[in-house]
Order: sequence, then structure tokens, then C-alpha cells
Amino acid sequence: MQLEQLPWELEERILTLIPTKCLARFRSVCKRWNSLSNERRFINNHLARARPQFILIARSKICSVEVNLDVPSIEVHSHNLPSYIPGYNGFFMTVECCDGLVVYATMNGIGICNPLLRQIRWIKSKVNYRYNGVGYDNSRPENHYKIFESFPYSDTTVKASITEFVSDAWISKPYEFAYDWDFMSSYSVSLNGALYWVAFHMASHDQFIQSFDFSTEKFEPYCLLPNKKCDPSNASLRVMSYDPPSYFIDDKTLSLALCCLNKKEKACIYIAKGDKFHEIIINDLVEYPTRHHRTYVPSLVPVPTFTMSNRSKIQQVESRFTPPRGIQASDGGNEWDDGIFHNVMEMRQHIIQTTKYVT
Repeated sequence: MQLEQLPWELEERILTLIPTKCLARFRSVCKRWNSLSNERRFINNHLARARPQFILIARSKICSVEVNLDVPSIEVHSHNLPSYIPGYNGFFMTVECCDGLVVYATMNGIGICNPLLRQIRWIKSKVNYRYNGVGYDNSRPENHYKIFESFPYSDTTVKASITEFVSDAWISKPYEFAYDWDFMSSYSVSLNGALYWVAFHMASHDQFIQSFDFSTEKFEPYCLLPNKKCDPSNASLRVMSYDPPSYFIDDKTLSLALCCLNKKEKACIYIAKGDKFHEIIINDLVEYPTRHHRTYVPSLVPVPTFTMSNRSKIQQVESRFTPPRGIQASDGGNEWDDGIFHNVMEMRQHIIQTTKYVT
């Protein structure tokens, strides 16, 4: 008896609804599914449906934390970081996320990885250049991810470098631009491929949000900010000057999930719904100390490969990751805890007010 096959449109629809973690394993079922999981259209559709997670980076591990908003609990998956990346230090680096890719910049290099797919690549930093962010040219059908680096060359000129990592090579394009402003913080936010920073005009000291479009390779002021007295060292598109709380809001359940350090410097997950909240301390599950945490959307976006200089073969380093180790944690079962909620609520209001400037 011959089994009936589902229409391909229905089969694709079902695959779109499968959680990203499971779908990554299903790619090995058949060539058709593997080919579909590599299509940009399918990746984007799946990315739009994926629920955010939290990424925590300690000395030697990347830990992804899944949050269950229905039954307050978390599940932690740990991934060992490769030891060959030069300059890796959990205390001194910048960590950002862009469409499922995690980017961390050290003094010696920039690493780009997808923890879900267990893929990682790195590029050596340029001397005197500072990392400013990662984005992509959204005018192309395929997202070509690019790294933006810069350093002040003179009082009126900045030298910059845009590095595009494509299938088989790193392509770096240097250029100069005149400016009468400067970054107030090197931290950037990547939105639809463009980069956004808090900046200030040197003459008027007006603070504003500066954007950079990779499709046109031009800066464009986005909007002015009301505060002129902010210390430049404390300004960024984040809530706090030190490693900020990471959060996401689920529209379906009207819940807030927030990752931050509490007063005792312990990493915690707060799940807030209405006027109640639930706190889960995760230091027992994640290597201490945890210095970096970010909101992260798991995706099937592959890390572009590249050929290192003087080498003919493309490096494959996926095997350097250990398979994820899942740990479930729950503190209090299915009950939502009443308690001192004002700290979380204040953070929530601060987040809402801050995000108004970039929406």
C-alpha cells in the first residue's frame, strides 16, 4: 500500500510552525527539507514566528535560555565556546545579536556564531579600529551581512571599514567620511539591517539617534533626543550604562520576560504578567560569572563561511561545539508569585519610554 503524500504547500506550512530547535534536526530527514531550510524566504518566515530566548555568555560557554511563559520555568542549553578565538575574554568584549546570529567583538577579533546550528567564524580586528555593529544590505534579496568598524582620523574625518562576509571570502571596503558629530556610545542596535547609535553634535551638543544604511552606505540622523545633559559615557540605545537588562514582550500572552542581575549580582529571569511576577535565579545552572546577556531569536540563518588567507580549504569548525545540554528549572511550580514587583515594573516603564525613541 502506497502512502499518500501531503501537498508540498501544506508540508512547508507545517514545517514553518515547528520550533526552530526541532527543525534544525529535521534537516537531515531528506534533501527536500534540507534544501527548504536553506531558502531565505523560509528562514525569514520562520524567524518572524520564533519566540525570543536569552543568550548568556560566561568565561567558556554560550548558554541559551528558553522561557516558558505559560508555566513559569526555563530550560538552559549550554554550548562550549571554541578556545582558538584570539582575545576572548568574558569581561572585556561587546556582544550583539542580529537575526539569530550572535556577534562578539574582542580586542583581537570578531566572532560570528549561530549557537543553534553550532557554527562559528571569526575575523581578525584591524589595528586602531573599533567595532561599531553588524547589519546587512536590506535592498538585496539575500541578506549579505556586514561589519562596520571605524576610528577618528582627524578632527573632521573618520576612517571606516565595511567588511562583507560572503560564501567564500571576507571583502573589506575602506572609506572616509567627514563628520561634525561623534558616537556617544559604541553600542549599536541593528534593526532591519540598519545600525542605530546615540550620537551628539560637536558644536551644539544636541543628542540624537544616528543611523547607518548598508544599502546606501550613508549616515542619516533619525531623531533628536530631549536630554542634553546626559554623560556621554552613559548614553546608549539601552536602559543602563553597564550590561543592561535583556527583555522581550510576548504580545499573545501580554507577558514580559526579563534577564538581568539582581542586587546580589546573581543572574535572574523575571517573568511578569499583569501585576504578578516570577523570579528564577539561574546562577546554579550557568557558569559564574555571567557578564553578558542578550535577547536572542533562534534561527536557521547560517554563518557565512570564508577562506582564510593562504589556505585553500574552507574551515569547518562546527565540530568544536559540544551538543546542547538541556536543564529544566522551575521555582514555584505553576503558581504566579505575588511580591515586591515595583523594581520590575519600573524597568518595564523605563523600557517602554526608551523604545519610543526608536519606533
